[in-house]
Amino acid sequence: MTRAELEQELRERGFVSLDYRNSFSESVYSLQVQDDRLEFSLETRYTDDSGRDRLDHTSYFVRGSWEDFESTFR
Repeated sequence: MTRAELEQELRERGFVSLDYRNSFSESVYSLQVQDDRLEFSLETRYTDDSGRDRLDHTSYFVRGSWEDFESTFR
């Protein structure tokens, strides 16, 4: 996805979501704009036998700084 395509999606829909898969995990990256806040989320489900299970990560960009970082293994 080019920068122009990303900006157009954000303008028209307010969010962008991309899926990525490889041999050991499936990830969903999402970017959402709401009011003055930019939210970035990453959800990864590990499909190998490493026992890592799932990782969720969310952070927010509010008025010039990243805040409310949250990361959990499930």
